[in-house]
Amino acid sequence: MARIIKLVQEAQGSKAPIAKTAATISGYFVPAVLIIAFLSAVIWMIVTGSVTLSLTVFVSVLVIACHYGRYGEGSRIWDFN
Repeated sequence: MARIIKLVQEAQGSKAPIAKTAATISGYFVPAVLIIAFLSAVIWMIVTGSVTLSLTVFVSVLVIACHYGRYGEGSRIWDFN
């Protein structure tokens, strides 16, 4: 029984290799999405002059990208450990 408990503890303490890859990818994905959203809002503001439309575009980019980014482990930017 002690052996099973030890194996379970080791399994819970380690991460799958794909988890490290997912964390690395999301570490680049989050800043890229923020930059794209900001640039999109600035371009729409310049082209249309509408603050409302530019904010709508900004939020839309974030909402669409969040669906794809939420399945990752999380960004290193927000990891304060």
